[in-house]
Amino acid sequence: MGSFLSGAARGSESTGGIVMHFRRGLTLTAATGAALIFAGTPAFAGSSIQVETTNGAGAASFHSTGETVTVCDFAPDGKRVTAYISAFEPSVDWTDSVSNAKGSGGGCVSRDFNIAEGSRVLLRVCLQDGSGGPLSNCSSRKEGRA
Repeated sequence: MGSFLSGAARGSESTGGIVMHFRRGLTLTAATGAALIFAGTPAFAGSSIQVETTNGAGAASFHSTGETVTVCDFAPDGKRVTAYISAFEPSVDWTDSVSNAKGSGGGCVSRDFNIAEGSRVLLRVCLQDGSGGPLSNCSSRKEGRA
C-alpha cells in the first residue's frame, strides 16, 4: 500500500499519472483479493467408505473417485445384499439402493452415481429376504464425501 501512495504522489504532476497509478493499485488490489479468495476456498477431498452386515455375510463400499457403490455377497444364505446410499447435495438430498441378488458365487455388483463434489454421503448395507422382503443384519450408517 505504501508503494501505491508514493506512486500517486510521484504522478501528481499530471492527472493522467495519478489515474494510471490508481489503476495499477486497483488492479493489484483486485488481483491480490482474488488470489486470497481462491486460496481460501477449501478443496473438497472425497473419502471412500466401507460397511459390512453385522454377520459378515455382505459388504458395500462407496468410492469417491467415480462415485461408485459396490455391493458384495459373501454367504450362500439365499438372501440378497442391499446397500442404501444417501447424498446431501447443495440443491437436493436423495436416497437410492443397489442390490446384489447374484448370490455369494456371483461376484459383486457396482453402480455409478453422479454426486456433486464435496457432498456428504451416508452408506448402509443390509441382508434382504427377496426383492421387497424384510431387512436384517444392517450395518450402521457410515459417512463419507463425494
